[in-house]
Amino acid sequence: MNDLQTLLDPSQNDINEIEEWLEAEYRKTKKGFYTDRDVLAQSFKDKNLIILKKQGKVVSFIAWKCYTDNTAKISIAETHPDFRRRGLIRLLLDALICNFQKSGILVIDLHSISEESEAAWKHLGFNEFPEDTEDEQPDEKELYKIIIPVSATGGIADNETLELWHMGDHQISNAAPNAAWSLSFIDGSRNLQKPIVYPAHYDWYMCWKRDGVLRYDGKVKRFPAPIYFGRFMIVGTLPD
Repeated sequence: MNDLQTLLDPSQNDINEIEEWLEAEYRKTKKGFYTDRDVLAQSFKDKNLIILKKQGKVVSFIAWKCYTDNTAKISIAETHPDFRRRGLIRLLLDALICNFQKSGILVIDLHSISEESEAAWKHLGFNEFPEDTEDEQPDEKELYKIIIPVSATGGIADNETLELWHMGDHQISNAAPNAAWSLSFIDGSRNLQKPIVYPAHYDWYMCWKRDGVLRYDGKVKRFPAPIYFGRFMIVGTLPD
């Protein structure tokens, strides 16, 4: 592996090289990401592209976009046909995650284009989004990976808790919450020791209790604390 090099600042020559082998594969198999080369070009322009070189040749790349300050979406991840099934995407992903963590990204997501792709991403630690009763389910499987330590879901016996249902308040009836957090704070503050990062819909129902008193129940989007949203509910602090 000493002849492998990851780069976050690829050149135009690197992009041309990638397009050449994407085109060659498409002409041969009618498969691959050659038809998405505009996405590759935009990621290069936005500096949202990481590549892997072997002996000076580009053999793999990941393109992404950031749609909030804390979340990123992988647009394309591809390896040269001659170098597949060697764990190169894992190497690139590890390097990308290290870069994301330094820049404040908390979670990444993507669409898998096939069952084979879905299995590969799950092997790399990605999980399925929960079923969303508020929206139609997409044709492609949506997957995500949280890349920082976060508050774990679990029991709700502590003094302060958050609960979340994967549905709107009009659907709840007597349903139990789908996720619940016992909240732990940094001493002397209302900042959580670890943030909550969870895939959610802004119209889902949530409940906040403190010392047995109901402080809020209603839609996620109306919760009385900052929630940074894309496809994820991200909570780092709560009001008094």
